[in-house]
Order: sequence, then C-alpha cells, then structure tokens
Amino acid sequence: MIAIPTPLTRWLPLVTAAFILAGCAALPTGGDRGGPVDRAAAAASRGEPSQASVLYEQAAQASSEPRRSPLYLRAAEAAVAAGDGERAQQLLDQVDANSLGAEDEARLVTAELRAEVAGLPPAQALEHITPPSAGASPLVAARTWSLRAELLFEAGRIVDGVHALVQRSVWLLEPRAVRNNDERIWDRLRAAQSPEQDRSALAGADAITRGWVELAGIAGQVTPDREALTRDLQAWEQRHPGHPATRHILPERLGYQPMSPDMPGDGGRGARVVGLALPLSGQFEGAAGAVRDGFLAGYYEESTPRADVRVYDTNRQRDMAAVIDQARSDGVGILVGPLGKEQVTDLAEMPRLPMPVLALNYRDGADQFPGFYQFGLAPEDEARAVADRAAAEGWRRAIALVPDGDWGQRVLGAFEEALYYAGGNLVDYATYDTSQNDHAEPIKRVLKYTGVREGQAREVATGPDGEPIERGRRQDVDFVFLAAQPSHARLIRTQLRFYRASRLPVLATSHAFTGQVDPDRDIDLNGLMFADMPWVLSRRDVPRLAQIAERWPDDADRYPRLFAMGLDAWRLAARIRAGEMRAGDLFEGATGELYLEPDGQIRRRLDWGKFSRGKPKPIEPARPNDGFIPVNAGQNGT
Repeated sequence: MIAIPTPLTRWLPLVTAAFILAGCAALPTGGDRGGPVDRAAAAASRGEPSQASVLYEQAAQASSEPRRSPLYLRAAEAAVAAGDGERAQQLLDQVDANSLGAEDEARLVTAELRAEVAGLPPAQALEHITPPSAGASPLVAARTWSLRAELLFEAGRIVDGVHALVQRSVWLLEPRAVRNNDERIWDRLRAAQSPEQDRSALAGADAITRGWVELAGIAGQVTPDREALTRDLQAWEQRHPGHPATRHILPERLGYQPMSPDMPGDGGRGARVVGLALPLSGQFEGAAGAVRDGFLAGYYEESTPRADVRVYDTNRQRDMAAVIDQARSDGVGILVGPLGKEQVTDLAEMPRLPMPVLALNYRDGADQFPGFYQFGLAPEDEARAVADRAAAEGWRRAIALVPDGDWGQRVLGAFEEALYYAGGNLVDYATYDTSQNDHAEPIKRVLKYTGVREGQAREVATGPDGEPIERGRRQDVDFVFLAAQPSHARLIRTQLRFYRASRLPVLATSHAFTGQVDPDRDIDLNGLMFADMPWVLSRRDVPRLAQIAERWPDDADRYPRLFAMGLDAWRLAARIRAGEMRAGDLFEGATGELYLEPDGQIRRRLDWGKFSRGKPKPIEPARPNDGFIPVNAGQNGT
C-alpha cells in the first residue's frame, strides 16, 4: 500500500468540484449571466467550494421550481466539497426530487452518500458506500462506482480502485464517458507507486483489472530502447486480447499501434468486448433495465476471465446502423440486442454485419444468415408447449379461449399447428374482449352450454371410462387451451366452473401467472396448468439458479421473466464466443431448455406448474400416452 488513509475532506473538494462543474451546463437557464450561478461556478473552478455553496444557495432562494431544486443540489454538492456534511444535509432537505431530471436524480443519490460520509476516513466511508445493485440506474451506478474508486485510491488500495473504475465502465452509455474513464484509470495507475506489488488484491482481480495493472508496470519500466518496449507491449496484448486499453491508451499514451483484436466474421471466438444494445430510456426502459440486470448478473457470476461489456441505449442512437458503427469502433466482438422487433428486422436486413449478433426478439419471415441469432420470450413457444403437454397427457381434442387482436391470433395459430402435428385437433375456439370483465358469452358459445334443467344437477351421469359427466355442456373435447393475462385468467377459470366445465383440464401459457406468489388473488386459478420457465417455477430448487436468486433478490423478483432472459442472453453470448452453438444441441437455461434451430432461432422447452391453494407448484413432465395416435398414422380428427 502506498498511501496513508486521511479524512475525506482532503479529496472531496477535488472530486466534488468536478461533478459540480459538470452539471452547470444542465441547469435551467435564467438569463442572468454574471449572476450568482455564474459566480458560483467560477468559485468552484477556483477551488473555493464554500463560496460556491453560498452563491448557489442564494440563487436557489431567488428561484422557483423547476430551477430551484437543481440549484439547492449544486449548493449541497459544494458544501460536501468543503467538508461540511451537516450543511450539505440541510441543503439537500430543500431539494424536491420530483423537480429533478434523470441526471440530477443520480446526482442527488450520490450527494446524499457524500454528505453521509463527509469527514470520515476512507476505510470507514467504504462501509457506508457499498457497490450498487444491478437494479440501480446506470447514472447512479456509475457515480457510486466512481465514489468508491476515489475512496479506494485514497485508502491506498490501488488495484481495488482500478477494479471499481472497470466496473464503472460497464454502466457508461456515452463513448466520451468511456474514454474518459479509461484515461482516469491510466492516470491513477501512472501516479501510483508499483500497484502490482499488492499481490493479494491482484490475485483476486478480474482479467481487465489485471491487464491495466500489468500495462502500467510495463510503461514504468526502464527499457533499453523502443524495440524492447514494443516487444513487451506485443506480449502484453497477446495475453490480454481486446483489452479496453487498446482503444486509446496504447496508441495515444504509449505510441504503440495495437494489433487488430477481434476481427469480424470469426463467430465471436475470443471476443474480449461484448456489446449490449437495449432501449434504456423511454417507454420500455423498465423492461430493458430488467434484461440488462439479468445480463450483468450473468456477467458477475462468470468464473472464467470475463469479457469487457459495452452498453448502448438504442433510444439515444439514430438507428441500428449507428449502434453497429459505434460497436465496431469500440472493438465489440459480439452484439447482444436489440429488443424491439422492428430494430431486429432493420439489423437483419443490413447488407453485412461486422460481428455476430444475438438479437433479443424474432423477426418475421425472410432468410437467415450465419452469425445472426434470435432469442426471445415468444408466446408462440408457450402455445406449442401446451400442445406438446396435451399430447403427452393423451388429450387430443381441444377448445381454445384467446384475446381479441393480433397477439391472440398468433398464439392460437401456433397452438393449432402444433396440436395438429402432434396428432390432435382444435375443435373450436372463441375470442374474448380484454376491455370487458364478463366473458360469459364466448365461454358459453365455445362450451355449447345449454344449461341444466331442474333436478339434473343432482343426477350423476358417467361416461364410458366411469368418470362423472358434467351436464349442460359439450362432451366431445378433452381440454381447454387458455391464453390470458392474470386478471382475465382468474375470471375465465371461475366462469368455466360456473358453466359446468370444472372437470375439463385447462392448460395455459405463462401469461396467466404474474410471476409473484399471491395465494389470496390466485385462489381462483386452482387446478390450472401452465407452461413457464425454470426461473419462475424452480429457481429456489435448482442450485445454480438459487445461488443467483440469493445474490440478486430484488432483481430476481421484480421482473422475473425478463431478468431470466438477460441471464440466458449472457450465457448464450458466451457460448457463441466460444464457438459452442450448434443446431440441435440442448442447453439448460433460466428461461427453459434452449436449443438452436438451423435458421439461427433459439427456442425454449418449458417447465410446467399447477395452481394448488392459490400457489403455483412445479409438476413433472408428462409421460407420453401409449394410446395417443401419432401424426404419421394419418388420424388427426376427433
């Protein structure tokens, strides 16, 4: 270790002043050039945070929302830089978080952390500022890792500080920010004295961190000539192919032109940079964030040397061509994403992709090409799973209830086709209106419900197999296929019982279950069987999944299916990088048993659950019924 721990008041003025100045351009303008805001920014740049805090507070007091709260936030940041945590907290109490934009919300979180630890020695402050969870916003996570890095550097833990900045780079969305982070790592290492001597920290570090430390050691050596330095750098690059330092540090700081890292067209083998392209802002940021969190969970769970990850917000780019250009310039060897169907189609129609792509959705039609994979949570896969389960149970005559619209027709079409090829038949179906809370009419129509005459309800009739027959509805079907969201599934299941179909098995897609156990609300689903993924049904029972769920509890439960999709996306990308994706191979994933089809689409085989006392319980796969008529027998009718 090379530094003696000192109170935070030594380093906070430098760090926080930079954050204050970085945020000045984002402040709402008030047309007061030369006023308190400009004078405050000037004071911060001169290293006078106390004066800057007073001036920002004066500007805030003279302002109204939405300008007022950002100014109080800058005043608090400056107070922290001056080492006055108590004053900073008083100023933060004046901030209305509802008046802040996304960037200022992230500044507020880190300002509160800084105020909390102001005056504490770094080692003690680190106990309060823990690594961000995967569920944090990218802005908050990047700032938290930055703050931890400064604390670690000040505590003399150089290798751990570099590791914190390496983790920070995962959350940075702008290329300029990534470049600045690389330069910050390099400057910190060059200012340190032999960080490679910290053997214990270096032994436990990730491959990217070790590469940075080794490179700094090479640059600090006294070499006899330029040729010797070049040989050392070539050997380093062979040990660390695709390392982030090859982007700018090698050519600009060391005058060395790196060899071409991960050339496109190699199937991603050995790619040291993986790109993740998701709509992390806008309408679908919640869903995209869950996929990102699962992806990062897979990243952190990786035991072998991990690739560097670059994250791209597809809503901040003009189009997918711009994303591809940026990824190529960043040395990305494989791109995961995008999430939207239209963007996947745009990507697939480009003349030539410079890298393999694992798209997180499926495009419609058209030929596929090598290096373009498609993976998603397609409802059609679940409809096919229902048909397969019915075939295994020996049920071959079905009626279906699906919602109005394109989604319902897609699911119905996939189910009917799969059931036909399994030797079964869709006898009838009905659609229901999702804007209504009573689906009696379509249910009665598809059941051919005739009602029960007085006295019939007490009579017990039996069929050829000796099983009781429910009077008043059709008897020529074996089961019901249901595609419905939870609220409609509960209602339809209840109304099926009311209209004399309580003994008719109901098989559904995963959409019938929220993913959150709620026996009070789901008691109406008792008896319903549904296809779903291992992460939802069995993650507490499967050791590998249970371990991840324990480490990421909030993310595992918030958007469980999307989190699992991100987790599998990381593992699929790793298999593609290793050249281990072959058509027909089975792969145990969090979203199901995965397999690659010849056209590049990755499909899922699902697990099954059944509701009992309002709770979903995993059930064993059904054994094929020996009496079930296979499709090649040519008998598909009822």
